[in-house]
Amino acid sequence: MTTDELPELPFACPHALTIPPRYAELREQAPIHRVITPAGDEAWLALGHKVVKQLFADRRLGYSHPDPDNAPRASDSVWFGGPSGVYETEEADHAKQRRLIQPYFSPKRMRTLRPRLEELTDQLLDELELSPQPADLHAIVSFPLPALMICELLGVPVEDHQLIRRISLGISDMTDGEHSQASLGELYAYMSELTRKKRKEPGEDLTSTLCLAEGGTLDDEYITRQAMMMVFAGHEATIPMIDIGVLMLLAHPKAHRELLDDMSLLPMALDEILRIAPHSEGWAPRYAKQDLDIGGVRVKAGELVLLDRPSADRDSEVHPDPETFDIRRSPNPHIAFGQGDHYCMGAPLARLQLEILFSRLLPRFPGLRPAVPIEEMPARRGKLTAGFQQVLVTW
Repeated sequence: MTTDELPELPFACPHALTIPPRYAELREQAPIHRVITPAGDEAWLALGHKVVKQLFADRRLGYSHPDPDNAPRASDSVWFGGPSGVYETEEADHAKQRRLIQPYFSPKRMRTLRPRLEELTDQLLDELELSPQPADLHAIVSFPLPALMICELLGVPVEDHQLIRRISLGISDMTDGEHSQASLGELYAYMSELTRKKRKEPGEDLTSTLCLAEGGTLDDEYITRQAMMMVFAGHEATIPMIDIGVLMLLAHPKAHRELLDDMSLLPMALDEILRIAPHSEGWAPRYAKQDLDIGGVRVKAGELVLLDRPSADRDSEVHPDPETFDIRRSPNPHIAFGQGDHYCMGAPLARLQLEILFSRLLPRFPGLRPAVPIEEMPARRGKLTAGFQQVLVTW
């Protein structure tokens, strides 16, 4: 097949709440295919659940590349669009990052965060209830909940959460590399100043914890870059999970009623939302560190491999009747948060936020419904996370 004949990857569309998955026909043919990315480069697209799950945990794939300036790219976003990290030290750097940060997202730590999350959620729902209808769920609840929480955790002044959001949206731009790079520079300047302040006057936040870690020997550059990634990832992916999760339920009235009648179903409902909701582009970029066989094809060292999580989680070999939204689905071995050593460190926080919000939102607003057809809601396109600019609801 020539380059001109290779399929091009489209950007995700969050309106696709109930239509068949992207690349369904390709996945049925084979678990991995050659494609053209939005950046115009060739890549391998892994689609099957078994293959994607294995590759998430395969150390022969990594984020870095020996020649990053000439590496194939998934998109023009400065983060997750191309290679990242130092090729020679990637594994050691990753192990150090997890050793320092993962304890901050432990089950014990999540239990201590619960009261504050419950308080913040109730405050936002109070604001929603007092808002004129139709109200924008995205602006009033979905955006501020994760944004305010990650700012508090990192010691970012809460009044700056709108600024952090604007910068993060710029970084996630997959179509304008200059805009993405400029936004990254803006975030670096902001978080660098925050690191300097926390070095002088540490508090109980995670940035201060890093400043004090290992006897205070971590340099400011390292702390700043870790804090940048956490403040970005700590809200960017959770916001569309809330928006699309709510709309998934509202688009399925029977499931909505079942959940209202029996909130003990909520953990399974959240797993089903995570499995089927198109809340991200889904392309987890990796680079082959050596030649290897994947799904019967030969992938050469340095080639780009995209792990398509949304398609993998709609694989009928693992999830029977995968297009059906089933809040009682069990087991539900989705890979929404990755797998293996690269399982998302912030997953416990994301799940806690979703659990607290849905457990309070749904009983409090039992008549919640879209104020306009879902397909008419303004979607975000060409961003790292698929989602909505506005979610108008009434009750």
